[in-house]
Amino acid sequence: MSNRVGIDFVHTGRIRDLVSASSSAELRRIWTDRELEECDGRLDSLAGRWAAKEAVLKCLRSGIVEHPLTNIEVLKSPLDGSPHLRLHRSTLYFSLLQELSRWTISISHDIGIAIAISVVEESTHTNPHRPKSQDALRRR
Repeated sequence: MSNRVGIDFVHTGRIRDLVSASSSAELRRIWTDRELEECDGRLDSLAGRWAAKEAVLKCLRSGIVEHPLTNIEVLKSPLDGSPHLRLHRSTLYFSLLQELSRWTISISHDIGIAIAISVVEESTHTNPHRPKSQDALRRR
């Protein structure tokens, strides 16, 4: 096993501007209904989730075009309130094909900046069905 690591930060002001300029339908292309409900309008929480989603994309070695942000859901753990990752649809499928498992994320925010780190285990054995690139996934 080896690890992939992704990290991202975002200024809370950028998220404030995005939220104020967007309709609720546009916001639901970034955050799921459950994420929006948990954040309850708190910009630091929305920014932290944005950074976490970007950190996950870096672990996937992909971008928003291949993986819509709502396919990456960052929720509070019911046990202790820590961030918990749920992947959906094509992003979950891609993660499984890449043999990525045991995702861990951490989020912090302070004084107008949110930062998140994502770590995932990657299998080191060869899977003959594993696509060599994102293009191979699109052809399926």
